[in-house]
Amino acid sequence: MNNGPRNEEPTPLEAFSDRLDAARGVKESIETAPKVATYALGRAVRLGTEIVVALLVGMGLGVGLDYLTGASPLFLLLGMAFGFAAGILNVFRTLRELEPQETTPSETNSAED
Repeated sequence: MNNGPRNEEPTPLEAFSDRLDAARGVKESIETAPKVATYALGRAVRLGTEIVVALLVGMGLGVGLDYLTGASPLFLLLGMAFGFAAGILNVFRTLRELEPQETTPSETNSAED
């Protein structure tokens, strides 16, 4: 009797386990695609909302100052300009937070070698 290592085919249970693991890997990669698309859509909606809200706040303050001072369209236009500028600034800040971290110089030097 030879008790050494066997060079036989895997048992049906092991073969089924391998196929099941392979199928789960495919399923997981399919499930991650909608999550990435949803995440990108959420970021786009957030950035658009940043601009719109800042513009509305600026316009609201401008209308309020126009009402108090009686200088009809002046503060409304200034409020729109400052609101738009604030919205763009918020978008840039948000994009800076969301972009991936830059690689260190040691990592880029090792990649070039």
